[in-house]
Amino acid sequence: MPRSVSPRSPRRTLARADRAHAFAPSISRSPNERLAVLEQKVSHMEAELERMSGKVDEMHAILLQARGVRWAIIAVSGLVGFLVGIAHWFVAKA
Repeated sequence: MPRSVSPRSPRRTLARADRAHAFAPSISRSPNERLAVLEQKVSHMEAELERMSGKVDEMHAILLQARGVRWAIIAVSGLVGFLVGIAHWFVAKA
């Protein structure tokens, strides 16, 4: 049996359909308004780019420090291995 829809309860539209007009360019805006909106968006993007550039610079500096630490760890582990080898040689000789 088909379900009937009462005339008092309108059907809900999809969220996509509701938002479609919100992001569409408004034709009623004057060129000055559109320019102001564009300038606002560009200034926001510039600020975001500056923030992201700072983060990338910080990560690059951390990676460069980690590279130096990596070589220090390799050098220390090599020295420890060498000392253990010499100690084993002395113990085997005695």
